[in-house]
Amino acid sequence: MLQIHYVVIQDILVLKPSGRIDANTAQAFEEESLRHINASFNRIIIDFSLLDYLSSAGLRALLIVARSVKNEGGNAIMCSLPENINNVIKISGFDTILGVYSNVEDAVNYYKN
Repeated sequence: MLQIHYVVIQDILVLKPSGRIDANTAQAFEEESLRHINASFNRIIIDFSLLDYLSSAGLRALLIVARSVKNEGGNAIMCSLPENINNVIKISGFDTILGVYSNVEDAVNYYKN
């Protein structure tokens, strides 16, 4: 089961999915993320610290979210990737599309500098 928690740090939206982003939950992740982007957030951090699994459908949803943020004049970055998620991100080349940071604090500092 996928749950998505979010918090706003100044004007930066931090999305924190927990559980799995797979064929059954990717659309929910995409829709929930886009709902927040459409609410005028264009600086997004996706915190994967509680994510257990990311499938190819999840990668597609992540790409759609990243493109939507970019179309709004912003960008999305990732942080706190567990080893298995980090491997998927690297193998798929997503680490060259979206910035990857060790933790939320480092990701927030990226936007501040």
